[in-house]
Amino acid sequence: MAAAVPQSDFKWVGWNGKPEREPTRLEPIKGSIPRDEYRIVFERAARAPQINPAVVASVAAFVNIALSKVAPEHVQTEAFRISVQGRLLTTACFGASAAMLLRFKKEVLGAARKADRAIINVVANETWAELTILVPYDHYWHPNGLVELMEQIEAKNPGVVVPPLSMKWMRVVSIIEWHYQAGRHPKNAASVIFKVPGKTAAQKLLVVMWVAGNKFHALPYVPDKADTLCGTCGGWGHSEFRCQ
Repeated sequence: MAAAVPQSDFKWVGWNGKPEREPTRLEPIKGSIPRDEYRIVFERAARAPQINPAVVASVAAFVNIALSKVAPEHVQTEAFRISVQGRLLTTACFGASAAMLLRFKKEVLGAARKADRAIINVVANETWAELTILVPYDHYWHPNGLVELMEQIEAKNPGVVVPPLSMKWMRVVSIIEWHYQAGRHPKNAASVIFKVPGKTAAQKLLVVMWVAGNKFHALPYVPDKADTLCGTCGGWGHSEFRCQ
């Protein structure tokens, strides 16, 4: 068996057989960065006029020129755009993330302000985490049940905010009711999905979560896909949570 090549001896080789560059520790494995962690937002002064496409193009040019001087080769931006709310957004190029861009926040902000003085800050785009918990169905089945549950989560978990209308039953209520009447719910429990802004809040709930004085066990919500394999029945297309 051939001996492993030490990492220090490894070189990127071009078409002509000559080394082009060495990989850096900052470069992530392909697909290792979630898509929602690519975007950064340029915050502008409250009464600033609507930014126009020409200014956006200038911001993009200045920012990438600044990054080319201080950041690794792959840490660049692309796809500058104006959101529906009038915010200026950009996305990190493939192989980089918002966190990598914000390591050079001072340079990015200074470059952006050369094109638009109304820009006052640059931050990572707020991400939303989706969680699921098992709750007693007979307690929350009524029309205002999920509103009550949302208020109880916020009251007993400081710093956690559940956005309105983000909470829902994992399955259609009529199906849940049918299983409930047939006695097929373990401990009369049914799954609820809800969102919280920010991974810090989500991580807090995964460690410990209190609802109406009771300790609940929250899990990350992973939507069912065609290649989802159920650990209960061995069938494809659904997880254990939705197995019938």
